[in-house]
Amino acid sequence: TQLGPSLCFVFALWERRWVASVPLWSLMVSVWVHAPISVFYHVNCAFYDMSLTCVSRRLDNTFIHLSAAFIAWGVSHSATYFVLCAAFNVVASALHWTPTIRQGRNQVFSAVAVLLYVLPLQ
Repeated sequence: TQLGPSLCFVFALWERRWVASVPLWSLMVSVWVHAPISVFYHVNCAFYDMSLTCVSRRLDNTFIHLSAAFIAWGVSHSATYFVLCAAFNVVASALHWTPTIRQGRNQVFSAVAVLLYVLPLQ
């Protein structure tokens, strides 16, 4: 899932003579920042029994929310929309670090994060 956006970014840069807008850069930075954390978590899952409270899972979810905010900016091209989405995602990611994990709530907040960056595509 990380290869497709990265290739699109490279082709977009090629067409624009290696100059990109800030929203386009935000899309790619979100992919590149989340990818190593996600790989780290999923490799850990392959070798260890991971619980809901493990640090790598919490990091993965935190970076999903961080990426969601930057994807919202890249898709909407609006700094105001980015700030609103970032505020929501900061709160949602902080809830992944509470001592008691409420998996249902966290899943709903992750779905809302995705919805927020898909809404400007209408």
